[in-house]
Formats: sequence, C-alpha cells, structure tokens
Amino acid sequence: MLIKRTLIALLFTLALTTGVLFAQDGDNSPAAQHVVALVAASEPFAELVAQYPNYRSYTEMEDGYWYVELFVINDEDEIWLGEAFVNADTLEIESINLGGDDFGEASTSPEAQAAIALVAASEDFVTLLAQFPNYEAYAFEEEAYIFVEFFAPGDEDDMFLGEAAVARDTLMIDYTVVAQFLTDAEIEARTPEVIRLAEADPAVTALLADLPATTPYVEYNPIEAAWLLYYENGLDLYEVIVGEPDDTESPGLAVLDINNVSEFDAAAREQLDRDRAVTLAFSADVFEEIDLPAAWFTRTTPLGNGLFGVDFITDTGDLLLQVIVDLTTDSINQVIVPGA
Repeated sequence: MLIKRTLIALLFTLALTTGVLFAQDGDNSPAAQHVVALVAASEPFAELVAQYPNYRSYTEMEDGYWYVELFVINDEDEIWLGEAFVNADTLEIESINLGGDDFGEASTSPEAQAAIALVAASEDFVTLLAQFPNYEAYAFEEEAYIFVEFFAPGDEDDMFLGEAAVARDTLMIDYTVVAQFLTDAEIEARTPEVIRLAEADPAVTALLADLPATTPYVEYNPIEAAWLLYYENGLDLYEVIVGEPDDTESPGLAVLDINNVSEFDAAAREQLDRDRAVTLAFSADVFEEIDLPAAWFTRTTPLGNGLFGVDFITDTGDLLLQVIVDLTTDSINQVIVPGA
C-alpha cells in the first residue's frame, strides 16, 4: 500500500543520510513467513524474486487477510517489487499489484467515484475530511478491490489523510487507515506523559538498565496514531512504540513493541570499532610527549572483551608505540613504547 511504500522510502532516505538502515517491523511469525514464501513463488512474483534474491518483505494480517509487500533496498535506491493480499482462511492470493511506485492511473469510472463517495461518507472519514474541505481523492481499481486514498494539498508535499479498500463483490469497506493528527502544542504537552508511561513498562525499564541515562527522541506518527521513542546506545538504536492496543476495549496508551532498529553487519561493526579504537588511542597522554614522524599509519588488532591493540607504525614498518584501549569503558588500558 502507499503507506508502507512511503515508510520504506523514508527509511531508505534515513539509511543514506545517517548510515543506519531502519527496518519497519511486520509479522515475522512462521505463518507469516509461509505466506511470504507463497507470494514469492507465485507466477507474477517468481521472475522478479529470481532477479532480486536479496528481496525483503513486510507482512501483516488484518481483517482476515495477509498483506505482503516485497521490496529491495540496495546501496543506490529502493525498488518496490509489489504487494499481494492473501485470504487467511484459504491462503489464496486474491489481489496482486506489481512494480512501480503506485497503483497506476487513478480511475474516474462510475464504480470508482461511487467507492470514493462511500468511503468519504463513512464514520471513519466524515469528521476528518470536514477538517480538510479541499481534500483530493483518488481511486485505483484492482481485480478484487477499489482502493481509495485521500490527501490534503500542501505547498510542497500533499499530506496523506487515509485510505480504504472497497470490495468489488460486496461494495463494503473491508479496511481503513485514517490519520489521527495532533497539533504541535498537543504533541509537546503529551510527550513527557508518554515518556513516563513508556519508561514505567517493565520491558522498557529492563532495556534502560543497560543504557546510559538519556532523554529519548520522540516522534508522533499520525498514520498509526502511535508514539515512537528512540534510545541510542553506541551503534544500537532502540525504538519503543507506544499506542492503543488493538486487542483490548480499555482505552489508554501502552507499550506495543520494542525493536532494535539498527542494522550493521559484522564487518561494518568491526570497522567502526577499529575507528573508535584509533580515535581513543590517539587521546593518550603519551602523544603530548612525543612527536610522530611525517609519515606514519596505524594497525588495529582486536584482543577480545572490547580490547583493541593500536600500533603506530612508520612508513618503513618500524613500531613507534602500541596503545591498548578498552572500548567497553572508553579508556586507555596500557601504552607500550619499545625501548622505553
């Protein structure tokens, strides 16, 4: 859907600008993985998957249907492969959209216009759309559904208001996603309360026990009506999601999920550790007492348990000194100067 694709594009942008790739978590249960395998092996997707064996997936189940999205994120761009709706009871693929950045051309057929009118007058949308009288609506016709999307025009970018899927056979609204906006003042006023609620949760309390004291970066996501709290710990970035649970009639916010959203492979982590070790070693007091030659380089060796040996070497290979650092405490463990 447009929402998921927009999120993926945003996450990919963050990956380029920060060096950290954020993964939007869906359902990763064995049942969800089985559905992903069914979709990937289906006739429309099999050829695409063969071209992109490193594809990723987003999966969730809602209102009796599995939603599966396949995409690729590489060093240069994000490639959206497509999406599918799978009946949770029969495991039949009932709707597929392949490739591109949208559903295709918006439809102006009588059926599409009727679907727009139906959704706009529904309880979920009527109050919201009244706040944006100049809203724009688009309908996209697929085999089993007519998808309706609403936007509020903006000076630079249109603001997403929500979407719905209307079943062709019943002309009933099968699901809706409706943005729940807060003003800047409301977000600012509620943020301390959300932080206190989150940090009182036992799982978050346990997480924070291993992290340095910090104030989280907080965002409000109107599409999910959820608060996203981010805590940093070295190379790790933890996301705490706060919102109203779907499976309870009791109103109020609760911690819905906790994710480590950093993705560094082992080689990248080791290189970053080596860079940290060199920076830390160069802060040793010994460098105030000696002068390095015009040409020198470093060699780092992991020693285990967070210890690194950093050798400072001349361009002819002679060892000038070795500094052993401890990355777990950000401290200089030992300085060894040959012949001293």
